[in-house]
Amino acid sequence: FTVPFDHKNLKITGQALPVMDNVRINSGGAAQFALSENNVFVYAAGDVFLEQNSLMKVDRAGKVEYLPIESGYLEAPRISPDGKKLAYNRIFREFRTWKYYRGGMADDIWIYDFETRETINITNNDAQDIQPMWYGEEIYFLSDRDRTMNLFVYNLTTGETRKVTSYTE
Repeated sequence: FTVPFDHKNLKITGQALPVMDNVRINSGGAAQFALSENNVFVYAAGDVFLEQNSLMKVDRAGKVEYLPIESGYLEAPRISPDGKKLAYNRIFREFRTWKYYRGGMADDIWIYDFETRETINITNNDAQDIQPMWYGEEIYFLSDRDRTMNLFVYNLTTGETRKVTSYTE
C-alpha cells in the first residue's frame, strides 16, 4: 500500500491505496521486497504459509517479470546499489525450534545477476547465513558459523568473507 504523505508536517494526507498484489509477508509481518535507487523493484510472490515462492521483478512501466531462480522459501531480497544484482536468502529452517543446525539445509545467501541470469551461492557453508545487505561492492550478513550470531561481510571483488563483530553470547 501507499499513502500520500506530507514530509514537512509528518502527516498522512489521504487514504491508503494498493500498489502491488501478492507480495509475500513473512511470519514476523515484514513484506519481502526491495527497491533500488534506479527504480528496480523485486518482490517475493506468495503467501506466508507457502513452502515455495518466486521472485518477481517490476520495471518502471509496471511490467512484471518472473526471475528464473530456483523456487523455494525465498526471503530478504536486496538489490545492489547499481541495480544489476540481487542478493537473497533461500530459507530452509530460520524460524524452526532447533538451533545450531549444521548441514545441507542451512540457509545460504545467493546472488542473482540480472544481465547474465546466473545465480551463485556466496556463503556455501554448513551454518545459517541470513539477512544480506549491500554496501558498495560488499554484502553484509548475519551468520552463526561460530555458534553465536555475528556480522560478516563478503567482498564481491575478492570473493573473501571476513568477520566484523565478535559476540560470544
